[in-house]
Amino acid sequence: NMEVCQAEFARLSHLLFGRNPKTPAEAAGAFCEEIEKLCDRVGTPRRLSQVGVAREQIPALVKSSRGASMSGNPGELSDAELAAILEGLL
Repeated sequence: NMEVCQAEFARLSHLLFGRNPKTPAEAAGAFCEEIEKLCDRVGTPRRLSQVGVAREQIPALVKSSRGASMSGNPGELSDAELAAILEGLL
């Protein structure tokens, strides 16, 4: 969602972390870096396999994601795109 949410991420970067890079893209990247640091600090799993998800579960995850869990996503994803993202997170 980086391309879709650059302005929002840039604002959050400034408000939450006091960072104010020159361009919205840099600010959005800075925001994501700070969130990654926070996730590292609290031990958030980074891979789906770390929480027990197996490759054969991906089709069911894609199918069941079309309800409320994706309603707030600002970018539209096809089933194939979502499957590729999830497989990349294994």
